[in-house]
Amino acid sequence: MLLVRRLWEVEILEVLKDCDGNKSLSPYGFNFKFINKFLPLLEGNFLKAFADFLKFGALPMGSN
Repeated sequence: MLLVRRLWEVEILEVLKDCDGNKSLSPYGFNFKFINKFLPLLEGNFLKAFADFLKFGALPMGSN
């Protein structure tokens, strides 16, 4: 189980790194250039958000 989870985390982080840096989810959101620059600080939050989504099947209100 640990090996599968580890690969899952690696895949998520690779996808975040491969995204176009100029794209943003909204005009007021952070673009991927910002996310990639601060990924070492933010990766724990991203991984927790994905884990919570898989566990509960939804994101908390206001997280988009």
